Amino acid sequence: MKIVISMFFKKGIELTEVFQKVSGIAFQFKDEFNNDEDVLTEIALANMPKKSSKGVQNVMKNIILKLGFTYEKKGLFHNYPFSGMRPDAFQALLDTGIILEIERGKSIQNNNDVLALFKVHLCKHARYLILFVPQELRQNYVQKNPVRVYEKVCKRVKSFLEDEENYVNIDAIFILGY
Repeated sequence: MKIVISMFFKKGIELTEVFQKVSGIAFQFKDEFNNDEDVLTEIALANMPKKSSKGVQNVMKNIILKLGFTYEKKGLFHNYPFSGMRPDAFQALLDTGIILEIERGKSIQNNNDVLALFKVHLCKHARYLILFVPQELRQNYVQKNPVRVYEKVCKRVKSFLEDEENYVNIDAIFILGY
């Protein structure tokens, strides 16, 4: 298994310095993980049935910190005290920031991919999302056909940045499938 990446962005945003930096960070994640077979094995084991996304987060945590992110940053949603929201990780960058989220089994069935998008949409400190989701997921050990989570998340998320009429308050989303 290797990490794969897809990106979706507003028209013209790809020409900006911020987009270039965020894109570089997203591809750096891909390279960091793909160049470490031990970490890829640990991610695969953490993605087994009956496991939580916290296990995947724990495997990825060192690389997330190495690339300059603050883990579970507080205070980004102080305008929404009712929400209790926090990102898995955050990095301030130039005049904006990046929210990083790691999802697993609930990506599709509980709409956590859309919740991650919603967090960035509301956050005054971020306009970019890096979202990790499994490429495939088995809910249990007897399930014959795994759910193609990465593919489904890409299809759902692109509608928010593909057509100007549907734009949300996000400049780009990078989806990494593990």
